[in-house]
Amino acid sequence: MSKLTTLLLTLSLILLSLLNMGSALAGKDHSHATESEDESVRNKALTSKIWWNQKQKIAELKLTEDQRHDMDHALGDYLGEFYKHSKAQKEAFSALGDSLKSGDYNKAGEQRVNLTSLTSQSVDQQVGVMIKVVGYLTDEQRAIVATKYPSLFSRLWLKSANPAALQMGRTESKGMRKRNK
Repeated sequence: MSKLTTLLLTLSLILLSLLNMGSALAGKDHSHATESEDESVRNKALTSKIWWNQKQKIAELKLTEDQRHDMDHALGDYLGEFYKHSKAQKEAFSALGDSLKSGDYNKAGEQRVNLTSLTSQSVDQQVGVMIKVVGYLTDEQRAIVATKYPSLFSRLWLKSANPAALQMGRTESKGMRKRNK
């Protein structure tokens, strides 16, 4: 498995863990925490692991603090929307399940349209943040990334959930459930 694939899988697992573990984050009791505090903790964890904050890439690309700050800010803005979409997707999957259980296939068809729209919006927003972040690179930095890490330009940086889990209407993989027990 390539380093990039490992990195993307790691980021996927981190994101899933952060979304699903809630009160277990950092050993803190989040029952009284505000949604904003929870998002702040999640954002910090994700931005610390994203490619532009990795020591090797910082050195290789000669990224400045200002560039990384701007990139972190763009990712943070995206993540705020991502959390809203994740909640909406979970609610839509629940509504789809209710419709299918009751045999209301017209309502299930409406939920299909809703889920398709939400998924499309999520991908659109992530591609938007990719464009914004890459826009902070100089021509020389972009050329280095294109040569050494071309897949960063051709796939999503964060996965919203394990694709197999999404196909089954779950928000976490089998392995994640075992680790969360």
